[in-house]
Amino acid sequence: MLNQTRGLGGRVLDQLHEQTREHQPMLADLALRLEPFAAELLEAWAKSWRAIFDASGLASESIALANPEEAMRSFLTELKQDHLFGAYDALIHWGAQAARAGLPYDNALQLLRESQRALLPWVLRAYGDDPRLALVLDALDDAYDGVVTAVGTAYIQALPTRLAATTRLHTLGQLTGGAGHALNNLLTAIIGRTQVLIEQTPDYALRDELQEIQSLAAMGGRMVQRVYDFSRGDAVRQPAHADVNAALRDAAEITRFVWRDQAEATGIVIDVVRDFADIPPAQAQPAALRQALVALVLNAIEAMPRGGLITLRTERAGERVFVAVIDNGEGMTAETRAQIFDPFFTTKGLPHLGLGLDTVLLVAEQANGTLQIESTLGQGTTVTLALPIAQDAGGGEMQAMLAARTAQILVIDNEPSVRDLLARLLKLHGHEIVTAESGVEGIAAFKARKFDLVLTDLGMPEMSGWDVAREIKKLNPRVPVALTTGWPVELNYKELKDRGVDKVVNKPFDMPQLLGMIDDALALLGKK
Repeated sequence: MLNQTRGLGGRVLDQLHEQTREHQPMLADLALRLEPFAAELLEAWAKSWRAIFDASGLASESIALANPEEAMRSFLTELKQDHLFGAYDALIHWGAQAARAGLPYDNALQLLRESQRALLPWVLRAYGDDPRLALVLDALDDAYDGVVTAVGTAYIQALPTRLAATTRLHTLGQLTGGAGHALNNLLTAIIGRTQVLIEQTPDYALRDELQEIQSLAAMGGRMVQRVYDFSRGDAVRQPAHADVNAALRDAAEITRFVWRDQAEATGIVIDVVRDFADIPPAQAQPAALRQALVALVLNAIEAMPRGGLITLRTERAGERVFVAVIDNGEGMTAETRAQIFDPFFTTKGLPHLGLGLDTVLLVAEQANGTLQIESTLGQGTTVTLALPIAQDAGGGEMQAMLAARTAQILVIDNEPSVRDLLARLLKLHGHEIVTAESGVEGIAAFKARKFDLVLTDLGMPEMSGWDVAREIKKLNPRVPVALTTGWPVELNYKELKDRGVDKVVNKPFDMPQLLGMIDDALALLGKK
């Protein structure tokens, strides 16, 4: 297994030491001469920093974390002892601390430049007419350039975590989610109305055409779901278990445009094959795992500029699930393998940011798993992610079968087209339907008569589907409640039950699944 070695910070320290080591004796002499003025110098620094912190808008606790006073003390102490490595390292540690405190990099840079300006009068005072003053100022300029590089390195190392929380990405996720929900409602209407036409037409040729339309709309619904799942990341709380095979299938579908369409447009052929075992759910968040696997597939594609084969493999060994992405591309040298987990390391140049494997490693660590890289130059690379098997895999999903008897069904949805369409479809299969356009109206209808099943939309004003489910269970805990939604809901069986929900039905509707659920509801209520 490969782990980070000295990392990006270590290599930057090497480079800074090499660039400024000729100044080391002069910088040590400067630090010694400044020692008598240390208290006054620190006071001057504090004064120059205060205005910057006041303008930053940081809380007092964050300002305390981002204050560079201790780092500057350490910087001078290390210089005095001829330790250039230690001097720069002190500033790297401060930069990491300032980044975690939320200090913008522009403000950090401003602090460093103000420190340099405030230092100048004390340098002039310490050297006076000494002919070496010009050499000292040159050395100081180079040293401060090194300091800026060191602090910038710290901010770069902290950037992957900060990127995940950035407002721009959060807003993008919200917009994607809203668009996905709207598209799912439109596709639900297309699929549903096509189903009505299929049920009513005796023309078999026309039925075939309608079924093709229905199939394409259903495919669109699945694509919307995958893109939305991928974009939202951790925007909602997710269960600690994931279907690894499904996540790997999604990764292949999300990247299909790259490995098939885009590759073929440039005259190369990339094949993706699946070698999946029958494995239990893994201990990981589904969206995070999906994003990690997309990153691995994209890395594999980019490792094969002349085309090739990508194998997606899963297996179980002991109490772990293993997922591997294997390519027969260019492979890596030992030197490259030693750096691949460094944030922002990339051999591909712009626009690649080098966040892929670092992100995958983070997913592995958060799930108490491991990440292993095997690569041979000219032969290809195998990346294997090992994850523990989920402790609570949940279960108990209803089997999809055709409804055999009439059911009394309450349909609650604030979207008229979806509500009316669902009612028409279920009536065509012989069920008796009552509709309600809000949660409050639905609860009133439930109190007025008996029902075998309640289908409630999730996203409704005033009273959500979760609220409806809880109220229904209070009135009659035996009646099954299904949540219909265009939003992804990734809660396990127990969590759904705790909220009063027996089943989640995604939009666009899968009619065999929906009819099978009705059949199960009737069986549970002893009507069969």
